[in-house]
Amino acid sequence: MKQRTKISMLRWVAVPAVTLALAACGGGSSGDDPIDGGDDVVLTDPNGDVDGDGVPNFQDVDQTAGTDADFDGIDDAFQNPLESTDPNADNDGDGVPNFQDVDFTNGPDEDFNGIDDDFQNTVVGGGGGEDPMVDLGPCEGTSGEDPDSVNDDWGDNCLLQEGNVHAQSSYTRGVQRILNCLGYPVTDDADFGPLTTQAVIAFQSDNPPLAVDGIVGPQTWRALRDTMEFQPFDLDFDAYSVAFYDPDGDGVDNSICIGQILFYQFVDGTIRGGWELAEEPGSTTRVPFGTGF
Repeated sequence: MKQRTKISMLRWVAVPAVTLALAACGGGSSGDDPIDGGDDVVLTDPNGDVDGDGVPNFQDVDQTAGTDADFDGIDDAFQNPLESTDPNADNDGDGVPNFQDVDFTNGPDEDFNGIDDDFQNTVVGGGGGEDPMVDLGPCEGTSGEDPDSVNDDWGDNCLLQEGNVHAQSSYTRGVQRILNCLGYPVTDDADFGPLTTQAVIAFQSDNPPLAVDGIVGPQTWRALRDTMEFQPFDLDFDAYSVAFYDPDGDGVDNSICIGQILFYQFVDGTIRGGWELAEEPGSTTRVPFGTGF
C-alpha cells in the first residue's frame, strides 16, 4: 500500500516541493519504490528525466518516453479518457479508486501498482531506462514460473544460462551437483559459467531429443529431475540421489556419487511439495533451492 500512496500523492498533491521531498526521501517505501525504481532502476536525480518525455523523474510513474499531455506521470497511450473530479470515485469499476488508479482501464492489477497488468512488459530489467513499474514476472524476465522450486515438477523452474539473471544461484549449484554426479565434472560454485555450459551441453548431447544449447530450460530441467532416485528420509521429507545413469547403453553406471543425497523434498502424505538442496552433498542440513542462495 505504500507504493499506491506515493502514486496517489504524485497525482493529487498540488505542491511540487512536497512531492519532490517525498521522492528524494523514498517516501518511506521499501525496495519496490515506483519512483526510484527500487533495486532495478535507481534514479539518483529526482529532477532528471531518464526517459526524455519532459516529465521529471519524481513525477513520472511509468518512465517510458511517450507523450503525457496531462502531466500525471503516465503515458497518454496507456490512458482511457475517463476522468473524474472525485478522487474517491472508481470510474472504471476495477476496485481501485481514481486517486490510486494510474490507467483508468478495467483490467487486472495483481501487483497493485495502479497499472493494468496487460500494459506491462516482460523485459529484463536491471538499469538504464527500463520502466521501474514493469512486471518482470516470477522469474524476472526469463521463462519459468517457479523461482523457489515449490512443487514436484522442475519443468517450471526459472531458466538458467550463462550470464543470465539467475546464473549465480542455488539453482545453478543444484544443477552442477547433478552433472558432477552423472560424470560431467564441474565445480559446484553456484556460478553458471563456461564450464557449466559445456557440462550442460554434454548432458543434452547424451539425452536426445534435448536441444543442445547449454541452457537449462523446461525440457532440460525435467531431464535432470528424471535422473533423481528416491530415498526414504523421515516423515516429512524424502531424499534424492542420482540414479543409475548409462546414456551410452553399455551397462556401465556413469554416476560417481552413488547413494549420495543431493536433494530433499517435502512430503505430506501423498502430496509432494517443494525441494531443498543438501547444504553439502550427503548432508542432512537443508538449504533453499532456487534463484537465491
